[in-house]
Amino acid sequence: MREEITALLRSEVSRMIELPEESIDDAARLDELGMDSLQALQLLVLLERTYNLQIGEQELQHFTSIGAMTDLVVSYLTVTKAG
Repeated sequence: MREEITALLRSEVSRMIELPEESIDDAARLDELGMDSLQALQLLVLLERTYNLQIGEQELQHFTSIGAMTDLVVSYLTVTKAG
């Protein structure tokens, strides 16, 4: 699951910033990659729709990197499955 989420995010970030996927470091800060808050919000919506989640805009502060976003989604999915 983690690999699937990371691949989706890497692909979408690559499309948004027009860089090859293989050149994107999952630990790199999104703002350092050239992404803005609107693009981060678009990623939030993509994740909510793809995984049927309600993450909430307050979680955008945790959207600092692909790795951080993956961790957040995995935690939401774990809670959803456990509940």
